[in-house]
Amino acid sequence: MKDYYKILGVPPEAETEEIRRAYRRRAKDVHPDVAPASHTPEADFILIREAYDVLISPEIRAEYDAVYSKLYAKKPAFSYRDFLLAHKDEVEYRVKLICYDLLHKFEDEALDLYEGLGRRPIHTFADQLDLEDFMDFGYIVADELFLRRRYGEAFDMFYEIALLEEDRPYFKHFYVELLARLKEITRRKLKGDDPDSRKLSMYEKLLELSFPPQEYAHIHKSIAELFLTRGEKALAAEHLREALTLDPGLSGLQKLKAKAGMY
Repeated sequence: MKDYYKILGVPPEAETEEIRRAYRRRAKDVHPDVAPASHTPEADFILIREAYDVLISPEIRAEYDAVYSKLYAKKPAFSYRDFLLAHKDEVEYRVKLICYDLLHKFEDEALDLYEGLGRRPIHTFADQLDLEDFMDFGYIVADELFLRRRYGEAFDMFYEIALLEEDRPYFKHFYVELLARLKEITRRKLKGDDPDSRKLSMYEKLLELSFPPQEYAHIHKSIAELFLTRGEKALAAEHLREALTLDPGLSGLQKLKAKAGMY
C-alpha cells in the first residue's frame, strides 16, 4: 500500500487546504522545467496526482485511512515499566519492578513494593536475584531506608549484604563504606527508647563481621553498657574483659568496671 501522506509530505491529520497546498508545491517540484534530469517527471506527477485524488475526497480518504491506520500508524512505544506493573502480583516481576524503579527515581514506589514482599522481604528479594544483583540493589534499598530514618530495616539489609561480602567478596574496598553504615546506625541512630534487646541483637551481629580489634573493643563496650542497664553484671563484665583484651587503652571503662563489680 502506498503512503500517500508521505508522498505529499503531509501528516495523516492534515486538513483539506493543507493537502491542496502540498499538492501544488509537489507538482511544481516535478515539473520538467524544475526537476533534475535524472528524475522522471511524468511518473512522479502521476503518483502525486494519485495521492491528491485519494486524500482530497472525504469518502475515498476515509476508506484509505481505515487501512492506513493499521499499516502506517505509529505504535505506542513499549514501556518496560508498564509491562512489569501489569505483572507485579507475580514475585519475580515485582522484584524486577523494584529494581527498575530504584534506578529510575521511583524510590517511593520501589519501597512500597519491597514492603509488599511478605513477612521476610529481604529473603524474598534475595531469592529472586543473583548474588551480585542482590548486593547492588539490596544496598540501594538499604540506603533508601537509611535516608528515610528507618534504621532498623536498613541495618537488617546492610547486615545481610555484609554476610555475603564476608563469604564472597564483591564490594571489596567499598566494603568499608557498608561497615561504616552499620556502625553509624548502632552508634548514632538508635534512639534511647529503642528496645535493649534490639540494640543488643545489632551489636552481636556486628561481632560476626570483619572489624579491626579496636572496633571490636568498642562493640564489646557497648554490649557491656546494655547488659548493665538490664542489671546483668556478670555478662557485662565478660564483655568488658574482652574489650580490654582487644584494646587495653580503651577509654571510659573504669566506671563501667565498677558498675559490673570488677575490682
